[in-house]
Amino acid sequence: MTPEDYRKLQEQAVTYFRTHFQGYDRLFREIKRKYRSLGYLGGKVTLRGITLAEADALTGLLNRRFDPNTDESIRVTEIEQGLGKTKFSGVDLLSILEGYFGESVVSKKEEQLQQEQTWNEFWNCALIEMGEYSHPQAHKWFQALSRHRGTGAMAVRQWWNSSPQDLKQWLLTVAKALHHLGCMEQNEYIRLAMLATHTTGNPHVFDMNTPSGRLLLYALCYVSGKNVPTNTEEMAQILYEHRILRDDLSSQVVVSGIFGKLANRYGKKTAERCWDVGSEKEVIGLPLRTVVKYAEFKPFLEVGCQKRVWILENPAVFSSLLDRWEQEYGGDPLPPLVCSYGQFSLAVLALCDRLVSAGCQLLYSGDFDPEGFHMAARLWRRYGAEHVTLWRYSPEDYTSVPQNIYIDERRWKTLEKLMHEEESQLLPPDFIQTLQIALRYQKPVYQESLLEKLYNDIVDFLVGNSSVSREVQL
Repeated sequence: MTPEDYRKLQEQAVTYFRTHFQGYDRLFREIKRKYRSLGYLGGKVTLRGITLAEADALTGLLNRRFDPNTDESIRVTEIEQGLGKTKFSGVDLLSILEGYFGESVVSKKEEQLQQEQTWNEFWNCALIEMGEYSHPQAHKWFQALSRHRGTGAMAVRQWWNSSPQDLKQWLLTVAKALHHLGCMEQNEYIRLAMLATHTTGNPHVFDMNTPSGRLLLYALCYVSGKNVPTNTEEMAQILYEHRILRDDLSSQVVVSGIFGKLANRYGKKTAERCWDVGSEKEVIGLPLRTVVKYAEFKPFLEVGCQKRVWILENPAVFSSLLDRWEQEYGGDPLPPLVCSYGQFSLAVLALCDRLVSAGCQLLYSGDFDPEGFHMAARLWRRYGAEHVTLWRYSPEDYTSVPQNIYIDERRWKTLEKLMHEEESQLLPPDFIQTLQIALRYQKPVYQESLLEKLYNDIVDFLVGNSSVSREVQL
């Protein structure tokens, strides 16, 4: 049989079986499924509750009786033998299947090998194109992705399955962005929209709901060894750590008694001056945009070489402490306080980074509730014992206040998880003991109840330490 005769006979067979699809469609689909599983034509296929059309087709093909509404198991070799006794005997079953379905029928193993070959070709080409934008850590991430590893590997594979060309363009865009970040001055920051505009001309290309935005986030997580963020706050934190600002106006921090010195952002000398932002006698709000301009923040009031800054979660407590201070020490600068207004914003953390850089000791006080405990642990983990003191978080402080308030016990469950985290074993022993007691009672104690103790601690350090001179930094 010539190739042309074979092609014509195959077309006739396909036409016949498509015309009689009611009798053969389910049979052919099961044979195809079996072939994809085994990698060859063999084994048995099962048809449950066969129809009248299927029974007639099988009876004619295999020359034995099949009854409707029965379950039948049929060997694939029996189908091949039946075809060999028809006018289509010169056409093999696999060719008929491929013609019937209009596609190549390959085993799953063959398909995987083909995909892997195509995948490798994709990355060989992509790595060459991205090689123009040198960034060692980014290159390691790309290589890890090519081996189905690295942050975001599963999402990358899904995007590749959908559109390899789009994925290559997105990866190239991220490579350009990382290259730009690597070329910036050490203290320079860039807004996310401006990074996107510089890279592609589209300010929204790195929005976090776009593939390019997600890929940029995956790359930054890989470079820094961090887990992928699960919320907006964590996303902003990862971006900030790589000197990218997503929103530098809405994130703010309120302070008193603290001043900042301008950062040498662009490699140019700045004029010497006492301070560039801050007020001795007024409370000021600092947006993230302002905080990142400054290399360091310090308190106006220091005791010897000790620079302490007190961080408070509650704005009412913050203001009450200042009211009392102004009544008693109105002629002096305000004490160095930071108000987080609840959970730490990026502006609060950026300020703390710069306070720690200036050698300040941070003393944090919050509520004795699940959220307050989590915030204390977070600050401790970020800066460690060298720079953070958990202020008024002792068992005695917790038990000294009547506990008659109840909150949803589901909130306490998060505290149980905190206790079992490996990193929590490094927290101060007194703090862990307080955690255990709070979990046992499951009753919160709020910062307002400790106002007198908090105020006395500040005064004792700034005023009461007569053996050490108190200095105003001018």
